[in-house]
Amino acid sequence: MTTFPSSDEWSFAEFDDQRRAYLDRDMPFDEIAKRIADVAVVNTGCVDPLRTPNPDAPVDTTWRAWFTISVAEEPRLSDLFYNGRDGVRGRYWQSETEGNAATASMIALLREKLLLFVADNSDIFGPVTLARGDMALVARSLDAASVKAWAYEGKNPNFNAGPKLVVRRWATNRPGGNWRWAPVGPLLDIKGAFYTPDDKEFVPGNKRERAYNIHRYGFS
Repeated sequence: MTTFPSSDEWSFAEFDDQRRAYLDRDMPFDEIAKRIADVAVVNTGCVDPLRTPNPDAPVDTTWRAWFTISVAEEPRLSDLFYNGRDGVRGRYWQSETEGNAATASMIALLREKLLLFVADNSDIFGPVTLARGDMALVARSLDAASVKAWAYEGKNPNFNAGPKLVVRRWATNRPGGNWRWAPVGPLLDIKGAFYTPDDKEFVPGNKRERAYNIHRYGFS
C-alpha cells in the first residue's frame, strides 16, 4: 500500500515555524476535502471557451465550466490541500490513480455548491451562453475525467515567489520549475473538462499526460 511522502522526501524547511507546524501535522486528504467542502464559498464561475487553435476541437464553441472557491473561513485548508504531504499533489506523488481519485472526491464534495451557483447565476450560465442554461451540460463538465481541482493561479501567477516546497523526486527529475510554488491564499480553482459541440470530452495535448507529469515531475 502506497503512503504519503516522508518529511525527508517532502520538506517544508523553507517555511516559517508557524506554517511548518500545521503542515507537519499531515492532515489526511479525506479530512482536508471534507472541511473544504463544508466551508467553501463559490467566489466566481464562468463558461470558459477554448482559445488555442487545434485540429481536434473548435475554438470559441468548445468550453468548460470554471469556478473559483474561497475557504477564507479556514484559510489554512487551501495550503494543506495544495502543499500538504497528503494534499492533492501529495496524492499524485503517491500515484496517478491516487491523484485522480482525490480530485474526483473533491469535486464530488463540492458539486452541489457549484451547481447551486450555476442555478443562481443565469446571466453567466444561461441560454445566451455556451452553457445554454443547461445544468446537465455544466454537470457533465464537472463529472468528466479531466476535471481539475488546483491552487488558484490567477492571470499572472508569480511562480518564483517564496518560500518554496522541496520534494526530492521532483527536484531530481525536474530541478527548479513551477512545482516549487507554494501559495497560501484562500482561493482554489475548479476547472471542468472541455467539451466540443458534438459532445466529446477534449483534453488539450499538453494536458493529456497531466497525472503522470504531476506524479513524476510535480507540474500539471
